[in-house]
Amino acid sequence: LVHVCATDPPADPQWVFIDEASYVYDPLCWVDSLESMGGSIGGSGASPSTSIITLEALTMGDFVNVATGTSGVCKAVASDPDKEATGYVKASYDVGVSATVYFSGINDKVTGITPGPVFLSTTPGQVTSDPSSLVTGQLRQRVGTALSATSINFQPDISIIL
Repeated sequence: LVHVCATDPPADPQWVFIDEASYVYDPLCWVDSLESMGGSIGGSGASPSTSIITLEALTMGDFVNVATGTSGVCKAVASDPDKEATGYVKASYDVGVSATVYFSGINDKVTGITPGPVFLSTTPGQVTSDPSSLVTGQLRQRVGTALSATSINFQPDISIIL
C-alpha cells in the first residue's frame, strides 16, 4: 500500500509525494483541502466530507469523481480515464445542487455487492467484483473492499489506464 499526498508527507516510506497531484487518496491529506473548501473531517469516526455542486443527477451509494477544474462532482466510471472514483454519496441528488461527498469510510448505501475486493465499473457510479471485462483505454481502479452485500470500505487505489 502506498499513500499519495500533494503536501509534504510524513517521514514514512509508504508515503509518496506527487507534485501538483490531481487527487489525494489518504484522508490525512484531505484535511487541508477540505478545510479550504469549507468541509471538515467531522468528529471521532466520521469520514472526511465536503459539499460539492453536482454536474449530473447522483443516486444514493454512487461512487463519484470530483471533476478536475470544474468544482463539481459526477459519477465515476471505468470507461472514462478522467472519471476515477474519488468519493461516494450517501443520498440521491438532482443536477446542480450541493451534494455531500465522502472521501473515505463505509459506503453503506449499496446493494447486491459480492464481499471482497471491488473495482470501478463501466456502469457509471457502480462497482464490480470482476474487473476482467475492462479493455484498453479504460480505468482499472480498486475502490475498496466489500464487507457485505450492503457495505463497502472505500479505500481507492491509484487508477491504471489499461
